Amino acid sequence: MQNKSKNKGNKAYVETRNRKRRQIKRALRAQLAINEGEFEKIAALAGVPIHSVYKSLNENQPLFMPRVIDAAKEYIRSRNESEGIPQPEIVTRCM
Repeated sequence: MQNKSKNKGNKAYVETRNRKRRQIKRALRAQLAINEGEFEKIAALAGVPIHSVYKSLNENQPLFMPRVIDAAKEYIRSRNESEGIPQPEIVTRCM
């Protein structure tokens, strides 16, 4: 029985964490015009875990990793050049 109550607590925590991650991803996709599968490519370019990309690109998070920001800018720049889209200025804020 103890296991059940422990799992319920963990389940609520996991649901909250996943909801926050979805909100961050949604905001980032809108702000940077990044598609769902492109976060993995940015993480590979920066050499960091995928969750670090979400936290670093979200301006409301305290974690700031310059290499993730640079990798995202480089990825977006190269993607836009290959598609022939003019390069917008990407502004990132540091706390």
